[in-house]
Amino acid sequence: MDSDNQTVLVTGGSGFIGSHLVEQLTARDFKVTVVDNFANSTTDNLARVLDKIEVLEMNVNSDAFKKIVTDRDFDVIFHLAANAYVPPSVKDPIYDFENNLVSTIGLLETIRQAERDPKLIVASSAAVYGNPVTVPITEEMITDPISPYGVGKLAMERYTDVFSRVYGMRTASARFFSAYGPRQKKQIIYDFIGKLKKDPTTMVILGDGTQMRDLVYVEDIVQALLVIMDNSPLDGTTYNVATGIGHTTTEIAQTIVDALGLNAKFTYTGSVRPGDPHVWIADIERIRGIGYEPTHTLTQGIKKTIEWYEATH
Repeated sequence: MDSDNQTVLVTGGSGFIGSHLVEQLTARDFKVTVVDNFANSTTDNLARVLDKIEVLEMNVNSDAFKKIVTDRDFDVIFHLAANAYVPPSVKDPIYDFENNLVSTIGLLETIRQAERDPKLIVASSAAVYGNPVTVPITEEMITDPISPYGVGKLAMERYTDVFSRVYGMRTASARFFSAYGPRQKKQIIYDFIGKLKKDPTTMVILGDGTQMRDLVYVEDIVQALLVIMDNSPLDGTTYNVATGIGHTTTEIAQTIVDALGLNAKFTYTGSVRPGDPHVWIADIERIRGIGYEPTHTLTQGIKKTIEWYEATH
């Protein structure tokens, strides 16, 4: 996509994935506006590009946000503002509903009413699949979410698809699998690094060590979003964003131990958190078909994440 005079809105743009996306968009000379309520992030994530972008502090469910979308003719909108994790949705499903589904429907309807025609890419999640019957998981597989978070993300996708088919809007949804990397201050990689920094000899792992995840480094996620922007037909299509490779929690922990040069022993709780599936491995042929190819192995991504962790903690 030619970036000359192209304007991009990124909701949740100061967050973990959003800030990395904003950096790449500015590197391509897009004119970027970030909207964020800074409930779970700060402008520190945007420090490298803060002088090149516009940052607006507001909630995406607010009238002020709707006015921005109505008054400005953005060429592209990346909608990343949301509750990004399963546990808060289990604790407070109404919070998840309002911050994920309501905000997305509101954005779709605001675009429609304003008669704007941006490319709209919405962040979804592999949580829509629940516990898949078979792996690797294709986009056509039956969706059976097992958390309020997964239900909300699935509904977001369906509304995004329907607005494309009914109203001719240019949309796509990106189903992120297990994202990790610098600036993410929770989830498995961050938690494992933190545990080993506190106690380099032993580590407690949730479950029995056989739980499996398709871990995707944040730079690969950003690449996927840009590929969707550039090459997708934007007809409501949903794309798995992952690596197509599964790793057990024991393998993940051992990779971190090796990267830190430790010799830790593992113990297991035998139980996992409510809403967490056992195995996720993605089929990524659909997004490969429009030009995406992950470039980071688990070892490479973990090394970069450890470098960030050690530089900031």
